[in-house]
Amino acid sequence: MVIGIVGESPFGEALKALQADVQRNGMKPVRIIQYGPYQEHMDFRECHLLFVGLSEKGNFKRIIARLKDSPVLTVADTENFIASGGMINLVQTGGKIRWMINRAAADRAGLRFSAQLLTIAVKVVEEP
Repeated sequence: MVIGIVGESPFGEALKALQADVQRNGMKPVRIIQYGPYQEHMDFRECHLLFVGLSEKGNFKRIIARLKDSPVLTVADTENFIASGGMINLVQTGGKIRWMINRAAADRAGLRFSAQLLTIAVKVVEEP
């Protein structure tokens, strides 16, 4: 599993802790790639999941375009990410982290969400 982060990471040490837990439990390793600020030459297609930081809000459409038709799950926690073609936008409601899903974007990339994940989403966008 390869998790990429473009822009500033809001995760602090949490991803290192995840890697340690995965290793301790004998699961498949998780590799974290911190790309830093977006640059035109970046290739994110080796990622399974790409988190796009708030600092890259102005680059959402460029980043999504670089992944066109690639099976990379795109995730952010920033307003307008879904409208820019991102797949999952994390939102805080009632003190809990929930998500909005752009099912059309995931379908174009050949990714499918479970019915349970779709059912508990705050919002599901079906149309491109």
